[in-house]
Amino acid sequence: MSKSIKLKDNTFIDSSGVSHNRVTLKAYLQSLLDDVIHMNYKDNTEIATNEYKNGKRVYAKKLVFTTTLSGSETTTIIAHGITGMTDIWIDMGNSYLKSVGATMVRCPLPVLGYFGNFSDRLYVMCDNTNLYFYHDTGWGTAWEKIILVKYTKD
Repeated sequence: MSKSIKLKDNTFIDSSGVSHNRVTLKAYLQSLLDDVIHMNYKDNTEIATNEYKNGKRVYAKKLVFTTTLSGSETTTIIAHGITGMTDIWIDMGNSYLKSVGATMVRCPLPVLGYFGNFSDRLYVMCDNTNLYFYHDTGWGTAWEKIILVKYTKD
């Protein structure tokens, strides 16, 4: 007689594998791993991640826009529209600029130089209301700005 463990989603793991939905243990564990590693971020839509910070669920919102960051100014402020958060930060590993044209150039943030021109710098910060872009030169509408913001709520 085999012993089994009941998981939170009513899946039973026993010596014969996973008995829920007729999947193998390997397939079941891979699906859990995919949920953690490969989040399905949708443009301008909040999703609940499988991450927690200080016991609170972490949410993410992928902000995508083509607003011009003017070369005549060094700071551009854009409201992110997220409310009710208790903590907020930018996931720099998943934030970048992408050229809209055929070349599809991607520049991870922060941008420290563009094709060897070290005066093309760009950095972004956030607070509970806005994104703050600090830049030396302009980044026009041909550049899509993709910023992944993560945050916790009460």
